[in-house]
Amino acid sequence: MGKSINTFFNYSTLVYLAVILILCVFSSSIISLMGLDTDLHLDHTNVAPSWSGTYLLGSDHLGRDVLAMLLSGTKFSIAISLFSALLASIIGVAIGILSGFYGDNKLKTSRSNLIAFLMLFPFVLHYLNLSQKLETDSGTILMVFFVAAFFLLWALLNFLLKNIPALRKPLSIPVDLINMRWIEILFAIPTYFLLLALSGVFSPSVYSLVIIIGITSWSKTALLTRSEMLKIRDQDFMHSLKLAGIQWYQILWKHAIPNATSPAIVDFVFFASALLVIESTLSFIGIGLPSEVISWGKVLTGFKYNSASWWTALFPGIVILLTILSFHRVGKIMKSL
Repeated sequence: MGKSINTFFNYSTLVYLAVILILCVFSSSIISLMGLDTDLHLDHTNVAPSWSGTYLLGSDHLGRDVLAMLLSGTKFSIAISLFSALLASIIGVAIGILSGFYGDNKLKTSRSNLIAFLMLFPFVLHYLNLSQKLETDSGTILMVFFVAAFFLLWALLNFLLKNIPALRKPLSIPVDLINMRWIEILFAIPTYFLLLALSGVFSPSVYSLVIIIGITSWSKTALLTRSEMLKIRDQDFMHSLKLAGIQWYQILWKHAIPNATSPAIVDFVFFASALLVIESTLSFIGIGLPSEVISWGKVLTGFKYNSASWWTALFPGIVILLTILSFHRVGKIMKSL
């Protein structure tokens, strides 16, 4: 009996996520086929749900159809949560691998190389500020130009600084110490306070929200990956590979990274569900997304303006809850494999 119930929930989860995926791709077409729209109808504000009326799930304080908003907001809510989780996972995995593999004294570089990088850091900040003011196509061209210019200037500065004898000496970088202190700082700052502060720096857009959530949410993934890398680094097969004369980058790429990232891949699904809550919260308080972009959190704002319109809180709340539970179910399935 228990196994049958478990199987039922597994299939139900997969069916639900398949529907969510279809809505992400074809939501605009489905809304058009159903004769719905997300336009403002100020003469039909806060209409209660009715099976026989125009508004199946009711309307919000601006007369927008709640059902149409839920369908339209699917692609944005899911895309923001998944892509921000992907960005945070990439950052966290990279930092965790560096911390666990190199520790505090294994990563060495020349002083000229490090100084050249620090000198170009204001160049990075200027690019981030400039990219917010450009359109998507212009931003892509700028990014390609920036990456090429950054490495070219880095190589040029490194070449010039190497002529100074004092800067040729090797320098050990305490990677693990720096990363752990940085993670402690992130843990000390309340997440939503940090998100609110960064929202004032970036202009409201889907891309900005993905970046803001991604760059503030990688710390737990970094700790998870670091702990796995520390376990792998001290295993016998790693010492055997080093004694066999295999290059460090081959050991890192072929053996260390695949083993260390497995837990992070499973944790990604749970991570995405947590970030869906963060995205919904930010959208609910009106931060991160421009007014014309609809997400599930934006639908909840109707309840904020009129607490009597219970449907603006109930229906998006159910969708968000079911999506989170589905993500968790997939995560449990992946863990059991």
